[in-house]
Amino acid sequence: MSLVSFEKVQYLEKPVTEDEKKIADVLEKIVYSIKVRDINLLGSAFSDSAAIVMTASDGQPVSKPDYIKKMEKIIHNVISIYYEDVLIRVDGNSAAVSLTSKINTQTRSNILTKRYYKFGKVNNSWLI
Repeated sequence: MSLVSFEKVQYLEKPVTEDEKKIADVLEKIVYSIKVRDINLLGSAFSDSAAIVMTASDGQPVSKPDYIKKMEKIIHNVISIYYEDVLIRVDGNSAAVSLTSKINTQTRSNILTKRYYKFGKVNNSWLI
């Protein structure tokens, strides 16, 4: 098993409000969970109704259970993941987050992808 390099989240605008900070915590949880290869922690960032488009996919969204199954198979190949140019916009109980993800795996380097996450506030917690 290869070592995973230091992961980070870089913001275009520093999260200031309580909601922005909670959303930033979720983004950092995703990056950290991949670093430590913790599928359960990764899954906790997503609502049960989430539709997730994986970086290395055909662009079609998958359900949370399908995402978890696929990530279980590939998470050990990730060497590093970075979220850069993160911009969080909150509107009541929903939020939009745009970012660029940079992923390095054992077989590919510098996979750059523009990502867009829709967050919702569920029981006072922010989830994708």
